[in-house]
Amino acid sequence: MAITDVTPLAREVHARVRAGETAAATAPLPQDHPYPAPEGTPGLGRVSWRGGADA
Repeated sequence: MAITDVTPLAREVHARVRAGETAAATAPLPQDHPYPAPEGTPGLGRVSWRGGADA
């Protein structure tokens, strides 16, 4: 197990968002994937998936 300092990444993303470069801000972030829960999973209807950069 390891701890990774993502402070530089957070600062880069924050600076791009503040500059209005939202597409560029999402570029260095990891791809987001929904968890493949089986149909009928309790509570699944209450979850909304925002999607990643490609959504």
